[in-house]
Amino acid sequence: MSLQIKRIATKPRQNFKLDLADIVIEPMECVSVVGANGCGKTTLLESVLGMAPTLQRDVWLFGQRTCMDERDFQLRRKIGVQLQKSQFNRKLLVSDLISLHKVVYRRSCKIIAELFQLKALLPMRYERLSRGQKQRVDLYLAFAHQPEFILLDEPGTGLDAEFRNAFIQLLQQVIGKSAGVLMVSHQESEILLSHRTLVLQAGKVVHFAPAATLVKQFVGTHKIEFECYESRIADEIICKARVMDSVVRAQLTQHNKGLIFTRTNIINALVNDFGSELFSKIALCESSVSDMIAN
Repeated sequence: MSLQIKRIATKPRQNFKLDLADIVIEPMECVSVVGANGCGKTTLLESVLGMAPTLQRDVWLFGQRTCMDERDFQLRRKIGVQLQKSQFNRKLLVSDLISLHKVVYRRSCKIIAELFQLKALLPMRYERLSRGQKQRVDLYLAFAHQPEFILLDEPGTGLDAEFRNAFIQLLQQVIGKSAGVLMVSHQESEILLSHRTLVLQAGKVVHFAPAATLVKQFVGTHKIEFECYESRIADEIICKARVMDSVVRAQLTQHNKGLIFTRTNIINALVNDFGSELFSKIALCESSVSDMIAN
């Protein structure tokens, strides 16, 4: 196995505590972590890395128990990390960071540097970079030494379409070469690459399954968006939908608009019950990972 979390329990902070156990990530497996803001996603990564104060921490990497301190130097060289708040000296040039990385890990990768177009950034100070430019540098530093396990925190943040696609291609390649990945994300394209998705709520794991399974569970297979001429009718439609066996959830989005997630197509049933003339709009599409995250 790449990563085994037997137990992590963080010290309570502002009425929040991360408390989870029995999570295993195998080589060639990508696990995405999703959940609302403040649910503990970044804290999970920091706890694995030994950066968060914990009451209990029993974490194993590559079959070895690790504290992630100076005694684990050789083990730490096998992992790659990209966090939202980088710990780099921001006065350093990008070229300095890349050179230091090569000294520490004894590896570099010209292909990944070209993929993220770092040549133009080399003479620039890290602190002067835009959000997207910093992300490109951070991702290079996470991947360039060909790590066996990678931790990523919202890796697509700040990237334009070109570099987001480049990152997706890179992620596919490293997973195919046996790396394990633990990735916090809200991007559908990233989550769809994952073999399983871990859902956090208030510091606890509430679901851990393939994304497709969770989509069906939370938002069904079909999404119906509708708009009515009268808000009263929209209320009645939502009430009707909520008692239908195939409906997973139904909600108003505005006073005269609503969303219905269902396991079957119920448009004809709604139109027959209420009359097509009462709808100014009604449309059907497949439920998606984005719907699951948003709801």
